Amino acid sequence: MPDNDYVRKEVKKGKRYIDQHLYEDLDAKKVASVLGHSVSSLWRYFTSEGGSTVDQYIRLRRIQMAARNLRNGCRIEDEASKCGYKTVSGFARAFVNVYGITPWEFSKTRGESLMQEPKIMEKMPFYVVGYVLPGDGGFRPEDTGAYW
Repeated sequence: MPDNDYVRKEVKKGKRYIDQHLYEDLDAKKVASVLGHSVSSLWRYFTSEGGSTVDQYIRLRRIQMAARNLRNGCRIEDEASKCGYKTVSGFARAFVNVYGITPWEFSKTRGESLMQEPKIMEKMPFYVVGYVLPGDGGFRPEDTGAYW
């Protein structure tokens, strides 16, 4: 397998191509052909870089774009069709797999139901490595947030 930088660049090119042609007739074979790779090579590159196959990435991006469009008031039936689903129920199953709620629930709340409440958890102490910035040398806790 080629080195990591090459694989990373090829996956980035593949993702860029997919995002630019998301609603076209698109699959791993088409993307591999455009990038000049075999389907199996591109499959290995994608799974090593992001853990998903090319086709899984395409489906995920289409569902994400559909969610964005639903948030903006688009119809579920239109988004299902644009994503390549023959039935709204098939689209709904895929949507639930990604977001955990149906597209109807998502549409009704404009995605607000996915907002999570912050949770304060107690963790083990840890050390932060850093350096002292030039200046008066005095530590002022109120300034620490400015460096994060």
